[in-house]
Amino acid sequence: MASFRNKNTNTNMLACLSLMVVMVGLMKGATAVEYVVGDSLGWTLPPNTSLYSDWAASKTFQLGDRVFFNWTGNHNVALPTKEQYDNCSDLQSNLGSPVSVELTAGSNYYFCTVGDHCKARR
Repeated sequence: MASFRNKNTNTNMLACLSLMVVMVGLMKGATAVEYVVGDSLGWTLPPNTSLYSDWAASKTFQLGDRVFFNWTGNHNVALPTKEQYDNCSDLQSNLGSPVSVELTAGSNYYFCTVGDHCKARR
């Protein structure tokens, strides 16, 4: 498993394959930033299990920032609760590409509901 650290909370976060947890600090920055998830690769099954954790480790997420998911092919983004994330629960509601999501305080969970993309992290 890979971990990310937010400089405001110094809290570890987990991400692997096409799923991500973002921990957001409680302080709102002066200007919101939009982060493109995975940079030029986007939201997909990455070539290695540390891609998204390495990507997030290089960021400092603040309340009000946005994460922008962009992909091609057979993927989506779900915004599960922690329990749904932990269990890879199949969600009826998911978002299509592209989508931008505002980060809220605390943990923000995301995963792809296509096939076994979520379960591949285990």
